[in-house]
Amino acid sequence: MKHWKFWLSLVSILAVTGAGGWLYWDNFVRWRPHTIARGPLEITGVLERSGWVSPGLPGPKLYMISYRDCPDCLRFERQMLPRLQAAGVDTRVIMIARPDTDGVSQSTAAERTTVAELWVNRSWRLWQQWHTTASQRRIAEQLYADG
Repeated sequence: MKHWKFWLSLVSILAVTGAGGWLYWDNFVRWRPHTIARGPLEITGVLERSGWVSPGLPGPKLYMISYRDCPDCLRFERQMLPRLQAAGVDTRVIMIARPDTDGVSQSTAAERTTVAELWVNRSWRLWQQWHTTASQRRIAEQLYADG
């Protein structure tokens, strides 16, 4: 009983260190790019067979999977795709329509139709036109954000 302060401080230090290490891993290390070591040929095959669209550049390939109103994807498309394409990277975009969740539709019929058309015909021009056209959800968010 006479060493309770020592044990309490030791347990406290270990708990704080463990929590800090987990937070660092959860926020930084976990999201770093990783080299695919298991099944790279299978993954490559699946990506090649998917309905990607691209500008057809001769350089290395970069695959991006996105859905219509993905905010991080839109930011990446706006900021990084022009830079990558200027460097000769063949940016291949795979659009998906999000499935229904608990009976609530996450995509519109027009969105699902356009995604199907992109998968069938792989038209980069159609993707560019669709990408520059604001969706109803984005318009509503902008109106709400503007006040």
